[in-house]
Amino acid sequence: MDRRHSRRKSVILHGELIIGDTNYLIFIANISEYGMFMRVSPAKTAAAFIPGTTSSLKIKIPTEEIITLHSEIKWLHSDKSSPNIFMNSIGIEIIDPPTEYKAFVETILSS
Repeated sequence: MDRRHSRRKSVILHGELIIGDTNYLIFIANISEYGMFMRVSPAKTAAAFIPGTTSSLKIKIPTEEIITLHSEIKWLHSDKSSPNIFMNSIGIEIIDPPTEYKAFVETILSS
């Protein structure tokens, strides 16, 4: 049985995850109206990505518009690919997605 409540679509988008005073470059791999799977550029720790942490998320959509979203980290998978670097994969939930984001996702899901 699939645990997801919303349809997802594979994408290649870049953005910025903001937790506290720190910005992280992200690569979004799939998207839905209420969630995303992303990879965070290598970091020295995974401590900032604890499930339950709230964050802001800025994504640039193909129209060049930047959409700011509020999100919560739902899960984290860290891959310590070298002695000093973690590659983090994160699942997030979008909290109260704005209208422009919903319209963007609907366009992607219908293509």
